[in-house]
Order: sequence, then C-alpha cells, then structure tokens
Amino acid sequence: MRHETKIASRADRSTWRRVLPVVCAGALALGLTACGSSDSESSDGDSQAGGGGQPLKVGVLIPGFPKDGGFMESAANGVEKAEAELGDQVAIKTIDQVASADMQQALTQLATESDLVISIGGQTDEALRQVVQSFPDKKFTEVGGPPDTGPNLAMYDPKQAEIAFVAGALAALESKTGKVQFLAGVEIPPIVNTANEFEKGAKYAKPSVTVVPPGYTGDFEDVSKSKEAALAGIARGVDVQYQILNTGLKGMLQAAHERDTKVIGGPLTHDCDFDEAFLGYTKSDIGFAARYAMDQALQDTWKPEYVPFGLASDTGASDIVACTGNEKTKQRLEEIMDDIRSGEIKTV
Repeated sequence: MRHETKIASRADRSTWRRVLPVVCAGALALGLTACGSSDSESSDGDSQAGGGGQPLKVGVLIPGFPKDGGFMESAANGVEKAEAELGDQVAIKTIDQVASADMQQALTQLATESDLVISIGGQTDEALRQVVQSFPDKKFTEVGGPPDTGPNLAMYDPKQAEIAFVAGALAALESKTGKVQFLAGVEIPPIVNTANEFEKGAKYAKPSVTVVPPGYTGDFEDVSKSKEAALAGIARGVDVQYQILNTGLKGMLQAAHERDTKVIGGPLTHDCDFDEAFLGYTKSDIGFAARYAMDQALQDTWKPEYVPFGLASDTGASDIVACTGNEKTKQRLEEIMDDIRSGEIKTV
C-alpha cells in the first residue's frame, strides 16, 4: 500500500510538471509571485537545508521537453530518481518547456522559493547569470554551460565535447562514404566546442575522412528543421551524423530511415536493437550531475566550483555504446577513451 501511494504521488507531480510552464507563463506575465506545486509549500528563502528537519528546497529549470529522448529527458530522469531515493530530505519543484524570453522570470521564481536552483543547459546561462546576482545567499548550479563560476554559482560539465571526440572516431571508422557530420540546435560556445571535438576525433581516428561543416538548425526542438538539416548533409554524401538535438533528433532519424544512413544518438543510451538507424550512443548523464548538486547541498559540501563529469571522473556519467559488429572499431574506441583519461589526448 505504501508503495502504491508513492507511485500515485509521483504521478501527480509529473502532471504538475507538464502543466506548470503554462501556469507560470501566465502568472509571471501578470506579475504574480506564486507558481508552484500543490505538494510543497512556498519558501520565503530563509530556511536552511536540513535545519529543524526541514527538507532541502530544490528548484529545477528544464527549458525543453522532459520526454525529448535526449538531454532534457536525461535531466528529468535524474530529478525523478533523486526525488524517489532522497524522499523527505528534498522538496523539488521543476519548471519545464520555457521559452528563452521567459527563462529569467522562471529562474527568479525558483530562486525565490528554493535553497538550491539547478539550471539545465547552456541556453539558460545568460538568464541565470542575471538571476544569481539578485540572490547572493542562494546556491545555483548550471549543468552544461561554460566553465566560469561565480560567488554562488557552480558549473557542472557533462563533457559533451569530450565524448564527441569519441563519437567522431566512431563515425569516421564506420562511415562507408568517408563523409561524416555534426548537427545541433543553437550555435552557442559549448555546442561549437562539441562540433570541433567531433571533427578532431574523426580526423584522429581516420585522417582521410571528410568532416562536412556542422549544421545548426537554430532550435533544439524543431523536428522539421532537423530533418531538413540532416537531408542537406546526406545530399553531400554524409552517411553518419552525430548530434546535440532534443526533440529535433526525431527529424534526424526520419532522414536516416529514408536515406539508409546512420545516426549516433545521446545523451540517453539504448540497447543496440532499439533502432537500426543508430550506429551508437554517447552517454552524458545530465541527471547524475543534477543529483550530485543535491547531494552536495545536503551534505553541506556544495561549493561554487567547476566540476567535470567526463571519462576521467570515474562516475560512469560519460561513455559510449558502439552498435557495430566490427571489433577493431570497438577496440580502437577503448584505446582512445583510455588516452583521454590519461591525458595523452587533450580535449576541451
């Protein structure tokens, strides 16, 4: 009975997460300050985590769709898992599906009610840096942004650029046409770094490979734009494409199925029989980073520091799954990852 009650409670919170962005958009537009879940009271910001048996109040901004099959879903899964495992130690509020113009208001709302605010994705960076200045006594953690921290701002790096080096190697080694490409949404510094490392990895593994210039759709979520960008690359002879796309990955897969090409997915991974269009998956566990921030705050060890969660972190948060029967390719990828861990191969 207790287990059944927990499932029902989590289902209610999931519904709230889906509805909240619409409610918040209207409330914030009208200048209202109350916008939250029904299962947790608002905080005036003066309570301390763990003080007097009070839970750590955590606000999480997931700007995209929490079931996007990628970066945002990884974050949402980690938050849900933390909520289940930490129980009464935390009270978590999540706002998702937030437009760029509304991010600062959403973050302000979360900061007003929380002890710790976790902002997912580099696209939230500009808004976040405005908000942290107004709440100097609150803890903020950004997952996936630039490395520079602030007095109350920690930066957690899933090292997507690093594992993209390995993805580039996989693409180059398995390409039949000798042409590979990287696709993404918004052209921001962390994404550009990822594109550059993908190219470096491809050239490192197979110097003769042609890396077609990256395609940026301008939107991580737009399925049609992603399909159009993928088809444009395929028209240039590309037969393996890597990506940082959220819901837009669906369009890339549509193109791959139509033209019999391959996609390297991530940051979520699947079994290799999940979809024949996938050549493999890179793993960047965004949810693990979010949970790490909560654990640090609960243990009173949280610091406004830069923390990488790459191959050398030994957390298992970064990895690659190669869906190929070519054992030489798999062995080469392991060698490359070992060289990254040891520092022989330098990535950003």
